[in-house]
Amino acid sequence: MSDILQKLLQPRVAPNPEPEWPKWIMEALAYKPERPPAVLDPPLKAVSPESDERRNIRILRRVSNT
Repeated sequence: MSDILQKLLQPRVAPNPEPEWPKWIMEALAYKPERPPAVLDPPLKAVSPESDERRNIRILRRVSNT
């Protein structure tokens, strides 16, 4: 019983310091590009699925070899 009590009364180990990020992650998070990314122009006309335009749709079917 005294062994268990001795183990319980042992001084506590100091907690580990805060973990640090690896260097490559810190550099990636701190990266700031020299110039902002290029903004692409939006498409001139967006095609809506509800449009009345006829589309050239072909249906492919298997043909038997016999």
